Amino acid sequence: MSNITIGRYQAPGGCAGFSGWIEGADETGQRWITYIDVEGRPAMHFPRREPDGAVIGNPILLQPVPNGA
Repeated sequence: MSNITIGRYQAPGGCAGFSGWIEGADETGQRWITYIDVEGRPAMHFPRREPDGAVIGNPILLQPVPNGA
C-alpha cells in the first residue's frame, strides 16, 4: 500500500472552489489526485498525473455539477 498526502489550501474559501486535495500513487507508481470541495467532500478525481504534477485528461466527477453546468 502506498502513502497518501492530504493537503488544504491556505487561501480563505479554498482555491478555485476546492478546499484541499488527496494525492497518492497506485501499485504501479502512477500518481493520482482527488480535489476536495469547500464542504470537505471529494469532488473530482484525476487518476493520472505527469511527473511534474500536472493532471492528465478529464476528471472523474464524484458529485453532480451545481446547476447542471
